[in-house]
Amino acid sequence: MTQTDCYQYQIEIRRTEDDTVFGRRDVPQSQFEPVREQMLFLAQRHGLIPADPNGSAVIETPLFKWPEGGEINGVVLRAGNGKREVRRQLPIANLFDSYASVITAQLLAAQQLLATDHIDYRVFASPSNAAETTDSIVARVRREPLVLCPGRLDDWLAAAEAVGPVNDRDHPVFVLDTVFARAQEYSWQGRQSEGGCWLVGRLFQQTEPVPEVFCVVDTVLQAHGMKHTRFGLELSSETYVRLKSQLDRRRARFGREGELEMGFYHTHPFLPFELDGEESCRTCPKRPDCPLSSAALFSQKDALFHKAVFGRAAYAIEFVLGLTPREDFDLRAFTLDGGQFRERGFHRVSRPPEAAEELPHKR
Repeated sequence: MTQTDCYQYQIEIRRTEDDTVFGRRDVPQSQFEPVREQMLFLAQRHGLIPADPNGSAVIETPLFKWPEGGEINGVVLRAGNGKREVRRQLPIANLFDSYASVITAQLLAAQQLLATDHIDYRVFASPSNAAETTDSIVARVRREPLVLCPGRLDDWLAAAEAVGPVNDRDHPVFVLDTVFARAQEYSWQGRQSEGGCWLVGRLFQQTEPVPEVFCVVDTVLQAHGMKHTRFGLELSSETYVRLKSQLDRRRARFGREGELEMGFYHTHPFLPFELDGEESCRTCPKRPDCPLSSAALFSQKDALFHKAVFGRAAYAIEFVLGLTPREDFDLRAFTLDGGQFRERGFHRVSRPPEAAEELPHKR
């Protein structure tokens, strides 16, 4: 992947009570990498760049508050083929809130901030050539081309039921009902511990009548080697090694070429709100018709996990199975948008459409 007009970003935390500034810190390039990957995938969806993104450019243009000083309000990102391009303008909150939280946690741990303090932050940008190093060594990162199967979006839409906030901003995601049944079987550990599993599928591409890339999730793989707690999952090296091994065996033995880890499915087995270790929902008089959200939310731990595992997979999605105040199951999907997560929609499919293209298998 080629990057032009690349910038180095710095963040400055300020305590609002007394205007104490804790100095500028460099924002690691890894924090910005998922946003660049999203731009490349968006250009691929619109048919502007090929499945192999190497050589394609993501152009960044910081929006400076004033000509001097380097402080920014946001960033404009563009990607395309030289004739047409996609463009997104993202505010600093979308891009840098998560890293501001990381720095704030470090300041709290060092007792430079108190939990009762209020903070805000500023972001600064300066030009940077990512390919330059002090010893004249140039490192180039190459991306694996997307494996795209031919398909028609309308064939899948005709056989699907839309769930949640479906819109054109997100790439279409289709999930077989059998996947949800098996995922719940693998993941639901009861009320005392979270559970999770891998979602596996393929990417399809249509070129007519309009270009689009969409995802079909048709397989669930168990996540081995995890430590389960009520409010979290700890994945080990075995978890990832077993996943890669399973995918390799499926490709070699069953010809499942093009299969990708499309995301993760996990459970939140607690009620939406707890007070002092007691589940207030259970005794709340509003429980029968409570309008509050369910526990199917995306936590900060969930966000760190997704960015670590799927930060370079802009097509990846997350499913969370939570409980409502009435202890009913509630399933929701989430996506990384810029630097933040939000809920997104998806499509349930009882069976693949007969008119769908035959999935390619290795002969």
